[in-house]
Amino acid sequence: MSRRIYKPFKPKEIEYIKTHIRDMTNREMADVLGRTVDAIRAKTYELKKKIGIPTERQSNPFPVTTTTRMLICRYYKDNLRKGMTEAAAKYNIACELSRAVASIEEILAECKANGEYEMYNKYGTF
Repeated sequence: MSRRIYKPFKPKEIEYIKTHIRDMTNREMADVLGRTVDAIRAKTYELKKKIGIPTERQSNPFPVTTTTRMLICRYYKDNLRKGMTEAAAKYNIACELSRAVASIEEILAECKANGEYEMYNKYGTF
């Protein structure tokens, strides 16, 4: 089994990848440039970080969905009814949902501002 040797990218290849990074797959670019898919994948990841294009690895594993907003609003009100302080209620929710307390505070502020907080707590708690 022969060992692969790293072949540095030429400026023309890098320019080609930058030009086609959004409209071609790694496989297509690898075929055109005569490179391995792994080499192109590594280079596109590096270039995406430099250019500021979100990579697959940077996607949020915990997006803020309607259900997330509802749970935060309901848990918050329920925790306050149980006698927790506001800070303790937010911390408790943050731990339960694997989020930062600042994220919980931001979502609660948005919900209170647009009326979702009252809507989600209209029918009581769990």
